Amino acid sequence: GAKVTVGDVTEEVLAKLTEKKGTNTGTVNVPVTYTVDGKDYTTTIPVTVNVKGSDTKPVYVVEGDKPDPKDVNKAVTPGEGGTVGNPTTLPDTNGKVGSTDVTVDVPVTYDNGKVTETVKVPVTVLPKVSPEGVVVPKDSDPDKLKELIKKQAEDAAGKLTNLPNGVKVTVTEVNTVPGTDETGNRTPATVTVEYTDKDGNKITKVIEVPVNVVEPKATPIIVPERTKLTKKDVEK
Repeated sequence: GAKVTVGDVTEEVLAKLTEKKGTNTGTVNVPVTYTVDGKDYTTTIPVTVNVKGSDTKPVYVVEGDKPDPKDVNKAVTPGEGGTVGNPTTLPDTNGKVGSTDVTVDVPVTYDNGKVTETVKVPVTVLPKVSPEGVVVPKDSDPDKLKELIKKQAEDAAGKLTNLPNGVKVTVTEVNTVPGTDETGNRTPATVTVEYTDKDGNKITKVIEVPVNVVEPKATPIIVPERTKLTKKDVEK
């Protein structure tokens, strides 16, 4: 009988053929040696290569936050028969607004773990809404303070730069408002901000709005002598 020996394919050739996924990504000639009655006959056999691969979509995150591993996993659609694993290292996003090199590596395994594909999930870092804060007199009306806080957050959102095309920022809710019964820097108000892209993908971020309470200043009232003051005069 004949003995068949299959030769090796260089790693360089394999890397070139597997750099992109798809069906029939290339053909590799595999060296084969037939040994018959002690004599070797060498030839090559063309083998078509099909590369399994995963699809990804971007993950949004606000500067300073790390991507949520659950969101990263949802962003990966594995190739046929693939299983998505947990992300490895989550990137630091400080100073990365507008960068195109922020990614998360996610392993996708095939064939019961025998083959592993490392998928790079792109991360889009969004600018953070950072209001300057509000200054209000002591014992301010809570509803008016809430309106002021929301306006301050909306003004800050409107001044954002480096937003990706199609991404809109909306202040959706003022969550907490501090009391104004004491002067000084109070516990910051919290506000929910929503980022929405052109495809309807959304992420929310809770931000803080500083609140400084001051003593109201009385303004002297100048009236002619013997004029009776009214309540409206004093309130002015």
